[in-house]
Amino acid sequence: MHLLRHLKNFWQRGRRGWSDEDAWNLDYHLAEVIAGAVRQLRTTGVGHPCMHEDPSKNHECDRDWWEAVLWEIEYGFREYAQADGMLMEDAAGTALERAMPLFVKHFRGLWD
Repeated sequence: MHLLRHLKNFWQRGRRGWSDEDAWNLDYHLAEVIAGAVRQLRTTGVGHPCMHEDPSKNHECDRDWWEAVLWEIEYGFREYAQADGMLMEDAAGTALERAMPLFVKHFRGLWD
């Protein structure tokens, strides 16, 4: 029966980009996807955002700064996923609380 369920999920992900199982624990699923994709950007990416409305933020064009931001996002979402999606008042919750505003602020910069 597990094989049929896995095949169904595989087919649904290929057809629509997500499966019924993904939607069941969407927060956990997205945390895993975000952590993995951001890790990919951080380790192999060449692009980083550099356009700012505020010229005083020129440091944000620095690749090392961008890697640190990506690491913080990756770490927060990975900790949340490893806690099985349970936001607790511990390290996983604190890491996600630091990662979420960075993720929102830099959402349009997550490209390579």
